[in-house]
Amino acid sequence: MASPLRMPQYTKAGFEKGRLLLNYLTELGKEKNCRSGQLSLAWILCREPWIVPIPGSRKEDRLRENFGAVDVLLTVEEISKIDALLDGMDLPAYGMRTAEKVDFKCTCQ
Repeated sequence: MASPLRMPQYTKAGFEKGRLLLNYLTELGKEKNCRSGQLSLAWILCREPWIVPIPGSRKEDRLRENFGAVDVLLTVEEISKIDALLDGMDLPAYGMRTAEKVDFKCTCQ
């Protein structure tokens, strides 16, 4: 296992922060009848119209599943909750999201 000093997501605190996000995405996926990958893609699609996610897929089923993300409608509140959970993950392994929020025009509900 990698050293927690180099990969803080493997520390107890890192697992706990990740679990909060995972639990929320699991429940939201159940509510919206979609998979976590579709939620992730839907969240990215809501950021800005010029952001185009390019997920990798080896199987046709996964490719079709990814395309289904365009049918997942996220509310402003759901996007804000995901953002807040991500902002709470102040671990370097998660990309060190900047403290300064970037305003975006939500193209979802």
